Amino acid sequence: MSNNLTKKKLQGKVAIVTGGASGLGETTARALADHGARAVVIADIQPEKGLAVAESIGLERCSYVQCDVTDEEQVEAMIGWTATTYGGLDVMFSNAGTATRLPQTILDLDMTEYDRVMRVNARSMAVCVKHAARKMVELRTRGAIVCMGSLAAVMAMVNSTDYMMSKCPTLGLMECASLQLGKHGIRVNSVSPGLVYTPLAEEKGYALEDMEKFIGPYKSLKGATLTAEHVADAVAFLASDEAALVTGVNLVVDDNAPGIVVLQEWWGVDFEVKNHAQKISQLGSGYKALIPEGKVGLEVAEAQHLMEGLDWPCAVKDIEGENYVTGKDLEEKLKASGVPHEVYFYPGIGHAFMNCSPEGAQRRKKMGMDDEDAAAVEQAWSRFDSWMGRFLSN
Repeated sequence: MSNNLTKKKLQGKVAIVTGGASGLGETTARALADHGARAVVIADIQPEKGLAVAESIGLERCSYVQCDVTDEEQVEAMIGWTATTYGGLDVMFSNAGTATRLPQTILDLDMTEYDRVMRVNARSMAVCVKHAARKMVELRTRGAIVCMGSLAAVMAMVNSTDYMMSKCPTLGLMECASLQLGKHGIRVNSVSPGLVYTPLAEEKGYALEDMEKFIGPYKSLKGATLTAEHVADAVAFLASDEAALVTGVNLVVDDNAPGIVVLQEWWGVDFEVKNHAQKISQLGSGYKALIPEGKVGLEVAEAQHLMEGLDWPCAVKDIEGENYVTGKDLEEKLKASGVPHEVYFYPGIGHAFMNCSPEGAQRRKKMGMDDEDAAAVEQAWSRFDSWMGRFLSN
């Protein structure tokens, strides 16, 4: 039973869960029903298990459909049946997957096994997203598609080369689909869990006790164990209207996830944002710099035009005193909040002093800021790395 049920966040929605007969899929199917889904369709190739799950949820709002996700015709038919039977499709959780059955190193890569893993994990993901999106567009439904990713997509593996390769495409598919389907009001995200004890983990030879013993010393969140319910609740969130403005995001669900730093700029992704992202990724603390795509504020060209028309020396003079006061006010609010914080002031150093790319330096000179201070920049980055490392590194 999923937690956080004070609000039925999926009230009235129709959802499909592929691979929903067991493991994370089963737990998520139950969670979607718990959160108020009007109908949950379990698409799987395990009829006995799938029917048992559907019956336990309640056949009045849960059905099992035999569907091999590697067969595009079966996927299209299953989605069509769902929409016809329940009058729509609001949520697609493309979850079905498989593990590699052999030690797959690059020197001993069995291509038959490679093809099987890629067909189930990568190709079927594209098929499911494609036909779910088509049905939502046809019905003019502002739906949600959630893809099952994995930390394996960004972490090298010793003997599961094909599995890692099969998970990388999920992130690319999710990002492209989110960009392309946004105009239809369809959100596309992915969930990437760490190691969870499921039938798939058992199939790979892991024992629950061994998993805990192995990963325990490396956990950032002590006393916490990642469960299928945690992943299911993450899917329910992304599928719900609580995430109405969330799309193109890979949500990592793990008690030892790498630190993620999100960079946004009001005029979009320009050279300085990219420069900072590169700097963060090179700090050596295991951070990933995430730069959301799409228009956040103004477009780059639009903002550049506005910026170049300003009287920067005068503007800088006007705000010079206010910056310090604003910083002090922020410091007081942080103290009152009780959250961990550090606020540093750099006397005599102007706004955006960490923008040190050649283009940034040129822009600062146009703004009348000739107070470059390499030592202050280095100190600021060092403080950033130290601060983030205390909370996001192992």
